Amino acid sequence: MTTDVREREHFDAAWQIIAQLNARTVICEEQIPGKDYRLIVIGDGLCAVTQRVPAYVVGDGRHDISGLIAVKNRQRAANPYLGSKPIELTEMMLRNLALAGLTPASVLPEGQHLQLHAVANIGSGGESHDVTEHVHPEWASVAVQARRALYDAVHVGLDLLAEDISLPPSAQKWAVIEVNSNPEFGLQHFVQHGQARDVAGMLIDHVFPGAGRARAVTKRMTLTGAVQDVGLRRWIWGQAHLHGVSGWVRNGADGAVEALFHGARAVAQLMDKCRDNAPRARVANCVVEDCAAPGADAQGRFVIAATVAEALG
Repeated sequence: MTTDVREREHFDAAWQIIAQLNARTVICEEQIPGKDYRLIVIGDGLCAVTQRVPAYVVGDGRHDISGLIAVKNRQRAANPYLGSKPIELTEMMLRNLALAGLTPASVLPEGQHLQLHAVANIGSGGESHDVTEHVHPEWASVAVQARRALYDAVHVGLDLLAEDISLPPSAQKWAVIEVNSNPEFGLQHFVQHGQARDVAGMLIDHVFPGAGRARAVTKRMTLTGAVQDVGLRRWIWGQAHLHGVSGWVRNGADGAVEALFHGARAVAQLMDKCRDNAPRARVANCVVEDCAAPGADAQGRFVIAATVAEALG
């Protein structure tokens, strides 16, 4: 696979590689600029977002590029998911080096970042960065619509190209490039940078609610203090999706933020984080009440709502 084909020479080089593979079918697609993201959607919840970063090395002023790759591969070997996918200098990578006036024997200055490949595929030496906590809430609707479009599958892996997933979809050019109804979870469980996400556990909870896991509870939480206009609702939205918790969050009266959480043992963990670790917010008081579970239609999703009626659909 090759991307960003702009010249005849690049096209001919890519075509020669394809010819060596004896491929019977060749797909040419529009080049969509942006970063490569994998979104895991379970039911009506966006559970994890991973950015796939193309293979790269960072110079240290001592090792040549081949040596830097060897060091990187030793680091990858310690990762159960990446260990079987070492970085290998392909013909296309060598071409990219040549265009930059480099060879595998070139020594990069300390701190210089060198991208080896234009493709962010993990099998081509790419790596994964968890960005779930930075996702703009509007991407949840895009992700769920894509899942429903694929025969309403229970869960999907959505491959997305976008300029910046922390910004709303309406503010940028983006494209869905693949929807996979049986995605592997190694990318999320064995992430290279950031927090690992237990998407397998979330899927088990969704398909077999209560089977061998903690009983679901429903809690209503009211936070007061400096909690509005500090991004708290969006942060709670992200945390709820990470914890596989459904419900809603909204601005309440007198400057409070109110939230309803429905789920298993993750509810207690989520409430602790909201009370003690919410960034930028200063929580003066936290009131938690037991309440009735949301209706079946509202379970499995978490929304930022203007009113409780909106949250309940």
